[in-house]
Amino acid sequence: MNGMQKSSHACTLTELQRTFQSALLQKQDEPPPFIVDAPKASAAERFGVYTEAYRLRLIEALSADYPALKEWLGDEAFDALGRAYADACPSAHFSIRWFGSRLPRYLAESAPYDSQPPV
Repeated sequence: MNGMQKSSHACTLTELQRTFQSALLQKQDEPPPFIVDAPKASAAERFGVYTEAYRLRLIEALSADYPALKEWLGDEAFDALGRAYADACPSAHFSIRWFGSRLPRYLAESAPYDSQPPV
């Protein structure tokens, strides 16, 4: 069934998407039950790949919106910032367009950035 198993009740696409989104945003260790093992990767590995790709895409969007900040911090520190920001301020929109809108406030209120005036 293309990586999905039958459940005791039929889920709508919207329910599947909400469950997947919730698992992704909450950084669940266990994948949702409809993600199953495949011949080349376990369900956990498959979910982990998607989770990491999602986080990398968020960091990429931040780097496009804040290139000077990325240049000033450097790649490694910007990656750490992006991950911390994604954890603290999960996207509230379907579009990635507004993901970084709360970053200035996050920097002003979160250690260690709040003690670094240039940031």
